[in-house]
Amino acid sequence: MAARNRLGEFGLCLAIVALVGLTFSSVSEVAYTLTFLSVPATIISLVALMFGPRRWAWWGLGVGFLVGLYVPTMLIFMFFAMR
Repeated sequence: MAARNRLGEFGLCLAIVALVGLTFSSVSEVAYTLTFLSVPATIISLVALMFGPRRWAWWGLGVGFLVGLYVPTMLIFMFFAMR
């Protein structure tokens, strides 16, 4: 039986959900809030890198980080939109 890193898989799943939220953020408020899951996805993937195999953890870290780069832009937009 092959070794699995469930924490890495969970981090990647959260990062993918955040990516879907980012994709549909202009359509729905729910999708907009899903984007903020990129932060826990990145943290969980960082923790999962301590265990092997690390493939899913690396992917989760990369996707979560890239989606997380967009979060400050959204916060600035929300700030100016509320004025």
